[in-house]
Amino acid sequence: MQPSTDINFLSTNARCLFNKVDELQTLTRTTTSNITNAPALIAIQETWADEGDADSMYAIDGYRLHRADRQNNFGGGVATYTADHLNTQRLDINMTQAESFWISIKTTNYTLAVANIYRPPRSDTAQFCAELENCIRTVKEKCRHILLLGDFNAKHSSWLASDATDRLGEDLNTLCHTYSLTQHVTFPTYIHRQVPLSCLDLVISTFPTNNLNVHPLPPLGASDHITITGHINIQPATAPARTHHRNDDNTYWLWTEQSITSLRSALTGTNLNYAPHPQDPHPVNSFWNHWRTQLLQIAAQHCQAIRTTPRTNTNNIPPRPWISKDLLQEIKEKHRRYRIYLKTHEATDWQHFTAQRNRVTKLLRCAKSDFVQSSTAKGSNLHQLIKHLKKPIKHPIPDLNSPTA
Repeated sequence: MQPSTDINFLSTNARCLFNKVDELQTLTRTTTSNITNAPALIAIQETWADEGDADSMYAIDGYRLHRADRQNNFGGGVATYTADHLNTQRLDINMTQAESFWISIKTTNYTLAVANIYRPPRSDTAQFCAELENCIRTVKEKCRHILLLGDFNAKHSSWLASDATDRLGEDLNTLCHTYSLTQHVTFPTYIHRQVPLSCLDLVISTFPTNNLNVHPLPPLGASDHITITGHINIQPATAPARTHHRNDDNTYWLWTEQSITSLRSALTGTNLNYAPHPQDPHPVNSFWNHWRTQLLQIAAQHCQAIRTTPRTNTNNIPPRPWISKDLLQEIKEKHRRYRIYLKTHEATDWQHFTAQRNRVTKLLRCAKSDFVQSSTAKGSNLHQLIKHLKKPIKHPIPDLNSPTA
């Protein structure tokens, strides 16, 4: 399905993504902050992810994850999340002076090239600009529009008056004029000594300012970079209605509230024998489906579950099983205090925000830890079994007498 011409996006330097995934998930829920609609595109810089890390460590409901981890060294790396409904394709573009991931997004009216870029401060600025210019030339031949997101570690006084223009900032500004690009961020994005100071995180595009607007959100966790939210609107358009399928739902099993005794008793008293039809060509598959259905029905009777739909208003349902309504309110309070600071720019309001930010970080860590401990303390084997049974079968089970068995 192709999305409409409207696209919402988020971009931030997380400085370690793993311990901020839960809070990032809440930003995809429209009720957590002042984001009008859930973002279809999320660009994260400095993930600090290792090549050996599983994608499940960074997964977010309703999004596909694309990673470009730093090779043979710690730190850096970028991660791009794209909503399931987006029509995306990876672009074969690599940069030696920056960590980047390039994709194309096909909408109803145009194709958009999106780059998620992190330029380390010590990289060669002249070579980086030359590489970026070659990339822009390449994608311009394939895509009508370009969107560059990321931490460029560059300053220019035309972006933020309090910044002194550096060499890379001057080169990037020239590049923007040469290729009719616009740099949209005009507020501080880097926090130095607890105060928002410089504009290092940029949003550069072929869209004019009246078609792309950006706003600041609080940092993820204790990161020293604020979060940028943006909206692309080429023309008034109504996105096609999305047909909801039951398979789009996410089910969360509340294992802390399950009755292990009754569940064991039900399993013991259930007859799982199954006699396939003599002419059944795949009796093993039939037996598996019967056995799996029986066990999931038993689990549903003795373990409470909640169901959510990705990218919808979930005001009454937590995006993670360990995130309670009280914790969601604490996250909303963090966003509220940050908006107060943006209006006043008072030091006391910034201190109130940082205190709430640290409180949310601690509460998230404790809530997840308590959930994991309580889940594993009660029937961890049953938990893993039923979690496995809930997974759809990607490949049919071969018959035992077949060559591939």
